[in-house]
Order: sequence, then structure tokens, then C-alpha cells
Amino acid sequence: MFVLFLFFSFAYLYFYQSDILAMMQFALAEGRTSYEPFVGALIVTLILQLLQVGVYYALRPGRRSIALSYLPSFLALVALTDVRPDGEGGVEGGPWLWLAPVIIIVWLIIMRVAHSIPMGDNNGRQGFVLCSRVTVINLAVMALLMTSTALLGEGNDVLHYRLRAERYIADDQLDDALAVGRRSLATDEQLTALRWYALIRQGRAGEEMFHYPVKSRRQQLPNDSIPFPAPITCFFTSSDSLYSRIDSTMYADIELTAMLLNRRVDDFAHAVANHYVISDSLPRHYREALAIWTAKYGDAALHELKAEAEQRKADAAAALEAQKTGKRVAISRNKKRTVPVPTAPIDSLMQSEYAAYQAIRTSLTISEGRDKELVRRFGKTYWWYYDN
Repeated sequence: MFVLFLFFSFAYLYFYQSDILAMMQFALAEGRTSYEPFVGALIVTLILQLLQVGVYYALRPGRRSIALSYLPSFLALVALTDVRPDGEGGVEGGPWLWLAPVIIIVWLIIMRVAHSIPMGDNNGRQGFVLCSRVTVINLAVMALLMTSTALLGEGNDVLHYRLRAERYIADDQLDDALAVGRRSLATDEQLTALRWYALIRQGRAGEEMFHYPVKSRRQQLPNDSIPFPAPITCFFTSSDSLYSRIDSTMYADIELTAMLLNRRVDDFAHAVANHYVISDSLPRHYREALAIWTAKYGDAALHELKAEAEQRKADAAAALEAQKTGKRVAISRNKKRTVPVPTAPIDSLMQSEYAAYQAIRTSLTISEGRDKELVRRFGKTYWWYYDN
């Protein structure tokens, strides 16, 4: 039982609940100290084992009740890990302040009853059978206690992902933050915002934003705001600290991906032309959004949009040159085109992929496995997010 408890407690605290304990220590210490997962799990495990030793020598349970002597240790383990943020920078726990005394009273009664039951004759083969039965009973009780602990501790996967990603982002370990929960479909607005922040910092948002499950709400923000999918409310660092690490080179991708998350494809098409040269070398999600826009308005409209953006950039450059030299430069204003507008696709490959996506979406029904097939082939595209 001794080895089993040590193994379970350390593994449970180190591999599964380290983020919860880090959150609790950060809140109780008001951010003055940090939690070290290995040392923390080791210290807590040893303290809980010492608690069991004290209980054992105080109550002197019979061999059948050895596993039951671990109940206070398991109860403390649950109380330590059944905590969550309270929304005000602190933590809140479960109902253990009043529930734990009730459990302890019931446990003491069970221990007394078990201790009063005679063990029987312990000689010969009968003793060997009894020993085996005692071992099975103790292992069964330990299995029940371990299962209950795992179920009663904080098991919200998204909260675990969010806390771990926050810790990595606070330390500027952006790749590690993006690896957290990457294969899981569970997410929320805060986890989406944290991933978006990390991708923006690395210049990868236009290429990889929708490789992750995304949950975002439509919102209208002031022009001087950073339009993240949700206001970032971090536990281990302040939002101001995160925003201060964003520089002006990232503003274009912030604006463009915010439009994509709000499904504002028309606004996106006009905005992307101001920041990038429209071509088949754009980040993938930008090309996917332009494929939606082109399917709606046509290739000629995209060429016209590109030409207008290039003219605006030329006019801006001319105005800047005029300001530097003091010379007057002719600026085009609503000049009519004198050459035919091209109609050839700018990004034929992406448009053909979008046509294949639409073909599956319109030809199959949900009962025929439409969504399953779309997720399999297009689950990491902007199109899947846009239509759901």
C-alpha cells in the first residue's frame, strides 16, 4: 500500500494537477513565489504519507483496514486539487470545509467496526487464504480511493490547458504554449485568445489559426483596442504585460485575423489588399477567405480590388515623395481604368479546393456523413469555421 500510494500521489500531482497547484500557490502567495512541479509533488506526497503513518499509529487498524487508513490522505489530496479561479484573481475550492468532517466521522465509525470484527484462525492453509483475501480487500479499497480522487479533483481539461498555456506565454515559451492541448477539440474563448496571441507573436496566425479548435464571439471594439477573440484574463500575468509585447509589425495580422474570426469576409478582402499583395503566396487562411469572396464576386472583382490597392499604395508613395521634395505630384483620384480587367484566377489551386469543399457540402447530407467527411478533409481550414 505504501508504494502504491506514493506512486499514485506523485503521478497525480506532477503529471495531472501541477497547473492547479501552481494556480493555488500563485493566488495564496499573491504572485511572490512560483510553483515547481517536481518539488511540489514530492513534498505534498511525503506529507500525505506521513499523515497516513500518524493515522495508522493513532488508530492501530487491523490488516484489513490498512488501505482505509489512507482515506485522510486521499481526502486532503482531493481538497488540494478541487480548486478553480474565482474570477477575481483568487481561487475557490469545493465544499470540503463542511463535507470533510462528515466523511471523517463516517470513516472513524467504519474503522471501529472493521477493527472489532475478528480475523479468524491464521494457521495453515486457512491463514494463507485469509492473507490473500486481506490483500484483495486492501487493493480494492485503494483502487476505490484512487478512482474517487481522480474523479473529484479538478478535471476540466480546458482549464488545465489554459493555465499551462498561460504559464508558458508568461515565460515567452510560445511554441510550448501552442503545443498544449493541440490534439484536443476542447476549447473556450480564453484558450482561443491565448493561442491567437501566441500565433500573432510568431507571425503564424494567418497560416495556422484554424488548425486549432476555435471559439470566438462577435464583438465590436474601439479602434485603439487589440481585438482578440475575448479579453485575455490571465491568472499568472497581467493582460497589459501581454499587450506590451506586441509591436506595430503585428497589427496587420491582428486586424485581418480578427475579421476572419468575426466572419467579415467582405471587410477582410478590402483590408488584406492594403497590407499584402494579393497573390497565391498569401498565408493559407487569407487565401481561403479570398476564395470565399471570389466565389461570391468573381475573379474580375478580385483583380479590380488588387489594382485599386496597388494604385492607393502608389498614390501614398507619391504623396510622401512630394512631402519630402516639396514638388507637386499628380495623384490619381477615381481614375477610370483604360485597360481590360483580367479575369484569370489569381489563386486557381485554392479556388479548386474551395470548389471541392462546396461540392461535398452541397451533395451530401448530415445523415450521409457530410460533416464527418468535411472535418476529415477540411477541418483545419477557414471554410469549416466560417460555415459552422
